[in-house]
Amino acid sequence: MTGTHPGQPSVPPVVQVHAVPPGVPAQPQRRRSALGVWLQMLLQPLWLLPYFAVAYVGEESGIREGMFDRMLWHVLSVRRLRLERRGTAQEWEQWLDERLTAVGDAEVRAERLRRRGTERDLRKYGAPRGATLVVPRRYYRGIGPRGAAAVAERRAWAVDWETSTEPYRRLTLRYFGDYDR
Repeated sequence: MTGTHPGQPSVPPVVQVHAVPPGVPAQPQRRRSALGVWLQMLLQPLWLLPYFAVAYVGEESGIREGMFDRMLWHVLSVRRLRLERRGTAQEWEQWLDERLTAVGDAEVRAERLRRRGTERDLRKYGAPRGATLVVPRRYYRGIGPRGAAAVAERRAWAVDWETSTEPYRRLTLRYFGDYDR
């Protein structure tokens, strides 16, 4: 089986085994309620301000490195508010594609350094294990798990259905592209 897009590497046999199981429905998840989305949008400053304070003090003292980055994953932006309420399948695909571009490319770069194998890289990034990414449902709610698998395949990622036991909550993606480029 070869990639369906130009420049995409062929899918290794290990990944081909993980075809979409028959129990995964093709339709997307239902939209979040308008009340829940608006409450999250309006009340998030109440929990963001103390979180910013703790993160700032923690960053200054070196206790909580990367706390700002993790916090921003949970912020409901105006763009995501629109997406949650009126997003089309194409907009959801673009949203997931941007996530794979940002976080997935960083994971692939880290795996390249692991495979390079210098002592410094192994200390920093650990032993080579293959690039893996866990995608929460907030990135593919409007296209469903099958749609997310199609978007991931365009970027040389494949859903590992064995570890993605709850596909409507999160998907585990494994990179099957070329690490040498």
